[in-house]
Amino acid sequence: MGVALLYMREKGPYEDPKTPSGKEGKQRPPSIIGVGGAYTVNDSWAVAGGYQNNWINDSLRYSGGLGYTSLNLDFYGIGQRQRPRLINLDESSIEFNIEGFITLHDLRYRLLNTNFFIGTRYAFLSSETTFSLGPTELIPPFQRESNDGALGATFMYDTRDNTFTPTRGSKVDLSGMFHSPSFGGDFNYERYQAAGLTWIGVHPDVTLGLRLDARWVDGRAPFYAIPFIDLRGIPALRYQDKLVLMGEVEARWQAFQRWSILGFVGSGRAAEALDELGSAEGRHTFGTGFRYLVARKFGLHSGVDIARGPEDTYVYIQVGSAW
Repeated sequence: MGVALLYMREKGPYEDPKTPSGKEGKQRPPSIIGVGGAYTVNDSWAVAGGYQNNWINDSLRYSGGLGYTSLNLDFYGIGQRQRPRLINLDESSIEFNIEGFITLHDLRYRLLNTNFFIGTRYAFLSSETTFSLGPTELIPPFQRESNDGALGATFMYDTRDNTFTPTRGSKVDLSGMFHSPSFGGDFNYERYQAAGLTWIGVHPDVTLGLRLDARWVDGRAPFYAIPFIDLRGIPALRYQDKLVLMGEVEARWQAFQRWSILGFVGSGRAAEALDELGSAEGRHTFGTGFRYLVARKFGLHSGVDIARGPEDTYVYIQVGSAW
């Protein structure tokens, strides 16, 4: 359950010198100021605020925010090599809570009136992690306080026709985050991501979406920063390892005026190294959902997805594209 208050303002069309005179270019992303909060059935909660804007004919883009959260999650171990240790505890996972302050800032610059952007990103998390290792009257909870700060570089190619719910275009996003005490943290490690998204209009009322996403880590990262298979139908941190690869296909049909129906399938693998990825067990998901066009001016759709993973079924409230 969540609630949010957003203020959005149109920025007008992007003035591309290559666009013929008299023909309007694609819309620039709107400026957004928002605050919100969320609460889940397992007593996790979060409050946050954010800001997004672009300047100089969409040559400079900024997005950032800060928040405070308390998340109740399960730790299943890192890779198959660790899970037997957890199973020996007569449980498939260990419950833990992570609570703290987080902030993220992303600045990107458009290269020479093209669809390519370069940029920088800063992230900081100050948290306390509490593990429940058994009945509290027998085993005291284990607690640890830590800071995790990172500065990184980004590269993006973006031709989407809408930043909220695209129907055409592509987005390729490459990033490297370097975590170090020099940036306010207690850890030394590196995180990388290479993600490609594309949307194809196969019919005036049908959009096909494709996603390919790889994430990997190098160094001694805290357990919560180890990549995990991030797909609808699989809970966070369920399948973790140093390298993960995910793919997803989604078809959306604009069935009636503001209403649309969608279906999706996904698959992911997690491995300790690239040469082990091919032999890693695949984790598959599928699901369906609906969207309602809540803001026609901005092309913003919202709705609900129901997804089935390897072990259970989950419900997601979506604002904009799931990706």
